[in-house]
Amino acid sequence: MEEVLLSHKSIAEAAVVGGLDELKGEIPVGFLVLKNDADSDLKKLEKELICLIRTMIGPVACYSISIFV
Repeated sequence: MEEVLLSHKSIAEAAVVGGLDELKGEIPVGFLVLKNDADSDLKKLEKELICLIRTMIGPVACYSISIFV
């Protein structure tokens, strides 16, 4: 997942760890550091990253993100 996240033009660093989830037991949680010139619309970026994960890993990939600017 980190490689997929790092393929986005706005991401400088990425780490993915397991987070507790009541339904699934555990889900991946991504922690991201943005590049200086990244788009400031974080909701748009979140949607783009989720789409990227689902496209490159699979449609059932579920994940949560935290973005550090």
